[in-house]
Amino acid sequence: MSCHDIGHGMNYVAKLIREMYDTEEISKETAVKIFRRLQKGVHWCDGNEYEAIECISNRCGICLKELNRGEILYPPHFDVKGEYPEAATDYLCEECMLKLYGEEGKEETIRVYGEDRCKAE
Repeated sequence: MSCHDIGHGMNYVAKLIREMYDTEEISKETAVKIFRRLQKGVHWCDGNEYEAIECISNRCGICLKELNRGEILYPPHFDVKGEYPEAATDYLCEECMLKLYGEEGKEETIRVYGEDRCKAE
């Protein structure tokens, strides 16, 4: 059983980090380091990593670009965080998807998830 409170608590901190990044108080590198640590922090209470960073669920994990509802944001099909230490999440905007995994990676992700599930909410 998961303790959702820990994830929601970490997300409260993540909102501050997001605001500090958006106002350029901290660098992208610093924001990513903290986002990744918040995700791991939920394991102290058997929480879910995605809950700790829910406030950035509409952003690319590499460039942190915020996407609008309906724009392409590829769901985690690759272990982006495992392969790229500069990634905050496994979600990718189209530009970063193509840069990291090419057209084949993009097509594979769409095949697995379907085009509708590859959109920001």
